[in-house]
Amino acid sequence: MISRTWCLVTALFIAVSVYGENEKVVTIDGMQFESSMISNAQKATDFLHFRFGKEDSTLGGVEQDVKHLTDNVPYAFRPLKDNSVWMLDSMNEKLKHFDAKGTLLQVIPLDKVSKGNPAEIIDFSFGAMGEIYLLCPRDKKVKVIDAKGTVKTEIGGFEAPLSLGSDAKGTVVVRDLQRCLLFHPDGSPAGRIDNPNLFPVFHTDGSLLGIKGNSQMAEIFRVSLDDPTREVGIIDIPLGIPPEKKVSFAGKEVLGVDDNGNILVELIAEDEDGVIHQDKIIKISPQGNNLGSVQILLKSRDFPCPSLPRLKTGTPDGQVMTFEATFQDYKLVTYRIP
Repeated sequence: MISRTWCLVTALFIAVSVYGENEKVVTIDGMQFESSMISNAQKATDFLHFRFGKEDSTLGGVEQDVKHLTDNVPYAFRPLKDNSVWMLDSMNEKLKHFDAKGTLLQVIPLDKVSKGNPAEIIDFSFGAMGEIYLLCPRDKKVKVIDAKGTVKTEIGGFEAPLSLGSDAKGTVVVRDLQRCLLFHPDGSPAGRIDNPNLFPVFHTDGSLLGIKGNSQMAEIFRVSLDDPTREVGIIDIPLGIPPEKKVSFAGKEVLGVDDNGNILVELIAEDEDGVIHQDKIIKISPQGNNLGSVQILLKSRDFPCPSLPRLKTGTPDGQVMTFEATFQDYKLVTYRIP
């Protein structure tokens, strides 16, 4: 018997109930949404579809994770500017590169690092010279490999590493509990910033991006290694929902930066009863201008994936990529901000 909660989307169950005087609540697979959010949500665009399996053209799923150590989906994915995507196929212990049509371009073995444990590697990123950084939370290390999967160096000293990022210069950042630690391409320390609201995402000026705020306001800011205690505000985004609805922000996340330096953030809001009123993706210019937003309804959130470093990520062309899954297959989808 499997005791873990599977991060898979099952048959869609929808129910509608009256909520308040003029509002309705839509229940989808046990989650409650304010009805206008449903009607305003953008439909995701299918990007790539994979079957679960052991072959290199597939991705590992629940049947490949025989010990049930993972959330039964790939831990991470990284889209590139040519519309190809790298997939961390944790269950099959491989890093796979697919083009925009789903053709397999490259396979990098990870078994020298994972050693039979599909939960050993949860995130990856690339250095400026083609090196690959692997986040290994069980060992509390980042291991650097080449294109053949050979470990070249290891970086330690973390408490509980959560996710990875890197910039075009090869600087690597590790989000580690209440702080972010940065490293030069050779693995030597570049510095640390003690701030729990930062994400491993770089602003165009080389500083790290963060998001904080209260129940009614989200503040996007940046912090530089040159002045690690100073938060420089970029933009404040109000909730924008009437106070009588008793709605507040329940989730704030920096998803990425596109090739133009635009910042992609996600803001989720719900009321006191847990009804979700907003799941919005917002695009912000490097100077702090709000360039537009889109409401989404992400099916994969119906099943929590606590082990994944992220559910969504920004793409180089300014979209947001995420996934949907069933017991048989896995699909990457995108949302475009108008």
